[in-house]
Amino acid sequence: MKYLFTALAIAVSLMAQGQSYCGTEYDPSAIEPHHVNFRRSNNRTVDWKTIPTVVHIVYNDSIPNSWFSEGYVDTAIAAVNYYFEQAYIQFDLQDIDYTNILDYGWGELTTQGLCFPDYGTQNTLLANDISWEEDNYCNIYIIPNMCYPVLGWSYVTNYLINSRDGVWVSHEAFGFGDWLPERNNQNMVLVHELGHYCGLHHVFNGVSSCLQDADLHDGESGYTYGDLVPDTPPIKPSWYCDDNACQWWYYPDAPPNWNSARSWAEYEHNNHMDYYPDSCRQVFTEGQIERMHLKLEFERAGLFGGEAFCIGDLNGDGMVGVLDLLVVISHFGENTLEGDLDNNGYVNYTDLNMVLARFGVDCNDGEAEWTPEKPEGKKDIQLLLNYLDKL
Repeated sequence: MKYLFTALAIAVSLMAQGQSYCGTEYDPSAIEPHHVNFRRSNNRTVDWKTIPTVVHIVYNDSIPNSWFSEGYVDTAIAAVNYYFEQAYIQFDLQDIDYTNILDYGWGELTTQGLCFPDYGTQNTLLANDISWEEDNYCNIYIIPNMCYPVLGWSYVTNYLINSRDGVWVSHEAFGFGDWLPERNNQNMVLVHELGHYCGLHHVFNGVSSCLQDADLHDGESGYTYGDLVPDTPPIKPSWYCDDNACQWWYYPDAPPNWNSARSWAEYEHNNHMDYYPDSCRQVFTEGQIERMHLKLEFERAGLFGGEAFCIGDLNGDGMVGVLDLLVVISHFGENTLEGDLDNNGYVNYTDLNMVLARFGVDCNDGEAEWTPEKPEGKKDIQLLLNYLDKL
């Protein structure tokens, strides 16, 4: 299993700055849609998708404010849906369950230094006990003791075997409680982590300096570089609303006509996938919205009744069969992406076995019905109005 957590050196640096951060990290070995020639069907526009969701409140009676009422959770999900409405995605809350972590023999250690995600065994035990089927539900875990300075993490990639798949958020960054830290008191950590769950990376992914490899972040190459979204620029993390990390128009080496020629020219510094305080996280870009729908259909189609992770269809005909096998055989031993299903740079026996293991799978069997209209779902208008009053 691959663990998507920020490198220790980065964590130490951020702790020195007194900043909290997201523990989701880019996995360069992850199989992306373009690696296996996956394309959204021509008849699929970016239509509404409803994601069945379960919220798991994991609390500790010894940790203040780690238990949340159902009404509190309902309001948090209503707020999430308010921001994901622009992306044509809604999270349909199916259930809220409660787990007292002190019921576990090791639970008392959460007040003595045991924290997530560092203690992986306990993390996995908890997920195995309370998660709903990961292929069919989005599991959101609210946790009473995350390792400082992590506020949350998620899995951008839906690995074939990962009982922890879902979204994990610290109780100190969930909802709208008056007791929450000011910079994280508007539920945006949950919005951010659900952005990861739907396939988004941080906007600063792969960037260590302003305008780094600007040409690679522009146009078609932007789909395969950085955060894999062409309308987000190569920028460093931004920590404050009024202090953008990359004011590129001040730089003498800024690309000519960057403000009119670049695909990210209209980018504004209020993106959900940056590190701004909650008060200035407002939007997903059009490219991010398109990527979320692409990734959801690529490897989370089980949420909508389709094949949970359809891999092996190298020629795009909807079947894993002889033609796909021929692609692997014809490139066997080569250093190429064509037929390289595990994305290690070579076509070898691993790729061959992956096709053989799924040989005969009809990727369109049971495929979801994508509804073009906004789903009704369970709506509480008053919850949304109450939320808007808080803005």
